[in-house]
Amino acid sequence: MYQKLAMLAAVLLLLTACQAKPEPAEPSLVPPGPEETVSQEKPEENTPPLDTETPETPETQPMEPLQPAETVSAEEPKPEEEKQPPAAEKPEPPKAEQPATGTGEQPPAAETPKEPEQTPTSLPTPATQQEITDILREAILQKQETVQLDVSQMAWVYGADLDLRNAYYDVLNQWPELKYAYDVQFSQTGQKVDYTIFYMPYQTDAYAQGIPEGAVEIRTLKDILTATDSLLDGTASQAIVITNAGLQVDDLQRALLHGGYGFFVCTLNGDGTEIRVTPGIEKTLEDSAAALETTRQLAEDLVAELVTPDMTDRQKVEAVYQWITDNVEYDWRYYQAPETMPQISTTALGALRDHVAICGGYSWALKTMLDVCGVESYPVSGVLGSEYHAWNYVILDGKGYYCDPTSDRGGGQYWFLRTKEELQSEGRHTWDADFYDRLTADAA
Repeated sequence: MYQKLAMLAAVLLLLTACQAKPEPAEPSLVPPGPEETVSQEKPEENTPPLDTETPETPETQPMEPLQPAETVSAEEPKPEEEKQPPAAEKPEPPKAEQPATGTGEQPPAAETPKEPEQTPTSLPTPATQQEITDILREAILQKQETVQLDVSQMAWVYGADLDLRNAYYDVLNQWPELKYAYDVQFSQTGQKVDYTIFYMPYQTDAYAQGIPEGAVEIRTLKDILTATDSLLDGTASQAIVITNAGLQVDDLQRALLHGGYGFFVCTLNGDGTEIRVTPGIEKTLEDSAAALETTRQLAEDLVAELVTPDMTDRQKVEAVYQWITDNVEYDWRYYQAPETMPQISTTALGALRDHVAICGGYSWALKTMLDVCGVESYPVSGVLGSEYHAWNYVILDGKGYYCDPTSDRGGGQYWFLRTKEELQSEGRHTWDADFYDRLTADAA
């Protein structure tokens, strides 16, 4: 017992000695380095103030520095784990880049012309039907055969098929001079549309090798009327080659309507390579040819009575015009009972044989009789007041004059040989006077 008490007293003496000299004890028991690093890095996490408040306790001083050391080591992996996701993403870009840089992958990279499927971004991107119309117009002006569109932004009105077709029709309606682009076809794959445009051969180099055998060359509107006259014997069609790129499709069609004498309907086929003839008021081409032949014979007989060899062209025109206005009555059934009026009243046969006609019959009668006289003339279609009307355009001494035998019926000559300016100044007749200037023009 005494020995144990002696030993305990010795320990207490040692403790007392240590408390008397704290400075050497601090560096030996609690190194200042870990405390400083803990207090600087994690001041907020070291919320237990035991470290700073009880530095005198030798047992707690070595214990507390270990806890911050453990907490630092436990928390340091967390920032490393947060950095690992970007580190995990970094390997992926190299993997994606390796195919682009690898020599073995270059052929596929060269094959990336597959991007045409994504190239709608490089194509015109219309959003309305009018925008498609404008794009087609520019393509037609440049005679492009194909047009590609990206329609991903389109606001369809009646659906893709109808809107795409109507866009082409709008071109023809807004710019009729472009009707030589006589048809289009289109297909749609996803958001990509492919147009194919078809042009009349006379707007291309189709005839570079010459005119096909059996075809009639057309250089002017007069030429197409001359070709039509040769078909009025019952022939159904005639191949033609238009060699004047300045001729407009509408003018060609309108010129053809000035042939046929009311017994035939003459039209241009779709691609402008053929004149086609169908019956007018008769059932067959043969019946139409027979009716026209009868009309011409009547005109010849009348001209033989009215015209003498010593007459000037003007006198011939006046003699014929006077006979028509004196002898042909207006067929009032046109207004009173149109269903009872015979179609023959719209032709020269009604005027020359039956002496009854409406404006079309008057006009064709003057045209047919002037043909016999050898005087150039054409029927005119227009409006009189507010109604459709027909009269005539006559060429005398190289100058054009207008005559309206229907309005002068009863023997008048008020509307006889009027100039364009005179007729326009009256304000009653409305027509496309410029067309008749083009119709009678010779080839340059």
